[in-house]
Formats: sequence, C-alpha cells, structure tokens
Amino acid sequence: MLLFSNNREVWLRRAEAFSDSRSGVAVLAAIAFADSSVLPVLPDLLLIPMLLLKPDRTFSLTATCAVASSTGALVGYGIGHVAWASLAETLVKMYGQADNFQRYQRLVEDWGLWIIIAKSFTPLPFKFIAIAAGVASMDLLTFTLQP
Repeated sequence: MLLFSNNREVWLRRAEAFSDSRSGVAVLAAIAFADSSVLPVLPDLLLIPMLLLKPDRTFSLTATCAVASSTGALVGYGIGHVAWASLAETLVKMYGQADNFQRYQRLVEDWGLWIIIAKSFTPLPFKFIAIAAGVASMDLLTFTLQP
C-alpha cells in the first residue's frame, strides 16, 4: 500500500485505524501541546476526522486537546519568562530601552486579559501572546484563567 493515495476508502481506513489506536490520542495531545507552545501545527486537522469517525469519544478527545493546549500555553509563558530573565533583559538595558519595556509591562498588567481576548479575533498564533505574556511577567492566574 502506498503512503499517499487518491483513494478515499484508503484514507478512511487509515483515519479509522489511527482513531482507534492509543497512539492516535497521544499524537493529538502532542500536536495540541506543540501548537500552543512553539510549533505552528494545527490539531484541528487531526481532531476533526477523529471526531467524525468516533462521535462517542467527543468529550475525551476535546478534553485531551484542551488540556494539552493549556499545558502548551503555560510552557510558552515559561519560555517567555525564562528567556526574558536569561537574555532579553540584558539586551533591553544594553540598547537603552528599559523605560519602554517598563511601559510595556504596565500595559500588559493593566490590559493583559483584554489583549488576550482581542487576540482571539486575529489570525495571530496564540503562542506569540503566551510568550509575550511570559516576557511581561503577566499575572499567571489571569493568564491561566482567561476565557
């Protein structure tokens, strides 16, 4: 059997086998995690066929995506926070932009929740907002519990 096929039945069988396998859910979780933290991969491309083939697993599959995506967002926040502490703070001071950065931090402190909500209406990947929130040291509770 060829890896790529134009036959619809072949694709359907492969998708069904993947949906039934334990590794299918793990791969879905890994993709959702990566999408929220560092890589531009869409979990929807895997989630939608899995939901269509296994509607009885809707709750577990969507919960898996939500938990993995939320964990990935926290990792993205951590990347921004650690990168700021280890490297970027020195660069900002070196270029004399410490005052501007403090303004940015105040802006995120005052409007962070609304920035995240407004971002949801843009095509900007969430990972950028997660990393930027970590850089600005946005309140982690606000970042985590945002709608």
